[in-house]
Amino acid sequence: MNTILLTGANGLLGFELLKQLSAKKKYKVFAITQSHIQNIETIDTENITVMNASLSDNNFINLLPSNIDIIIHTAQSNNFRNFPDKAIDIFDVNVNATMLLLNYAKFANAKKFIYTSTGGVYTSGKAPFVETETMDFNPKSGFYPSSKYISELLIANYQTFFDCIVFRPFFIYGKRQKKDMLIPRLVENVNQGNEIKLEGEHGLRINPIHVQDASNAILQSFDLNASFTINLGGDEVLSLKQICEIIAQKMDKKLILPILKKYRMMSMAI
Repeated sequence: MNTILLTGANGLLGFELLKQLSAKKKYKVFAITQSHIQNIETIDTENITVMNASLSDNNFINLLPSNIDIIIHTAQSNNFRNFPDKAIDIFDVNVNATMLLLNYAKFANAKKFIYTSTGGVYTSGKAPFVETETMDFNPKSGFYPSSKYISELLIANYQTFFDCIVFRPFFIYGKRQKKDMLIPRLVENVNQGNEIKLEGEHGLRINPIHVQDASNAILQSFDLNASFTINLGGDEVLSLKQICEIIAQKMDKKLILPILKKYRMMSMAI
């Protein structure tokens, strides 16, 4: 039976992965979470061991099994927007914990290290982002994308020891998503009849991906036999205006979309 270590098991993507892995009895899953996993009673935990630990505390590494086959590192700091006040916590979870897990993976004989970075590592532009192009990272993108990019660089150094799969997600959404992320904010604003602020007439164009599809993609990467960097987004590009129109139609709500001054949506949801 293959063993899997999953971090961030209580998050949007982490819980979906946990749910799907629980149905695959060929895996033994060790799930790290900082708090009680919401709705864990809805899944079969026969092949799951939950470990409560904070990745900001280096001692979490002492809880891990001596051998592991696959590591899926989805955890991120809950304070990722709170810079500079929570810069240390962001660094500890997003960078230091990644380094500890990489070192652990080497000595635990891991075969694969899967990491969820962020599409925010790209500089904004009109052309599609291509993983194989040389990265021209701009530190002005923010502290959170910087921390993710640093981890990508660290991971690249371990490709001689095990397969390293880096996913760069774009706007993952789903039922368990926190209310301060992009899609839930749009839903709430439409529901409340608030004005939706856009940049120009149509707003930012994005390709959001549902959490089930994102989870499926990560699980399919188990079959890859080399190291890859993979952009993770939906197959449909939509403007914020189009997304709001879909939400309004589904909720039978009136949509208020004034054209205002430039408004930047900062959320790169994972």
